Amino acid sequence: MGVLALSHVADDLNQSFLPALLPFLIAARGLNYTAAATLILAANVASSVVQPGIGWLADRKPLPWVVPVGLLFAGGGVALVGVAPTYTLMLVAALVSGLGVAAFHPEAARLANLVAGERKTSGMRWFAAGGNAGFAIGPLLAGGAVVMFGLSGSLVAFVPVTFMAGLLALELPRLRGLAPARRATRGAGERDDIAAFARLSLFVILRSMAFLGLVGSCRYISLACSTHRRPSPRSR
Repeated sequence: MGVLALSHVADDLNQSFLPALLPFLIAARGLNYTAAATLILAANVASSVVQPGIGWLADRKPLPWVVPVGLLFAGGGVALVGVAPTYTLMLVAALVSGLGVAAFHPEAARLANLVAGERKTSGMRWFAAGGNAGFAIGPLLAGGAVVMFGLSGSLVAFVPVTFMAGLLALELPRLRGLAPARRATRGAGERDDIAAFARLSLFVILRSMAFLGLVGSCRYISLACSTHRRPSPRSR
């Protein structure tokens, strides 16, 4: 569980690392607000659209190897955004990062559920906390790396995912051996509780709207400040 939780840290820091790069990209590459926001849109759409499909596949055939590969894609894409020579390549890198995030989460969550055994609430607590910690660390890591190394500092994003992907690769033999506990076959009268699932989904959507709204507001303030400080009108 410790390895999976730390992997969640390494994965989710990329989701906040990329937004933290936007003011630097605008200042150094002359991107307008639309172009900068499209990078985030590309990463989020790639993650949101592909993730249900990965979960569907994982339910039918376990794919533990997808977790370290997803990590490498998530961090590698973000790392390349800062050094990509053209906007098109920056957009492709953002898409790759989103695909990596999509590949990581369903299978990693399934494995965390299995590792937790009967203490699923406690186990998933640590896994979820890892993701929240990653969101918090991402902007700090991005800001520090770019201040020290310029936009090439985005390559720092590749370090934590490479390290954790290596640890996960060592754990793959044990993770492949995990199997869900057997349960009785569902009776003919039992049905999926669609209403309860819909309420839970609505709660998750509202929570994400509130969280991303706050992140978007902070991002807008950062972009406005970076534009205000630029000395040359040409760079606006």
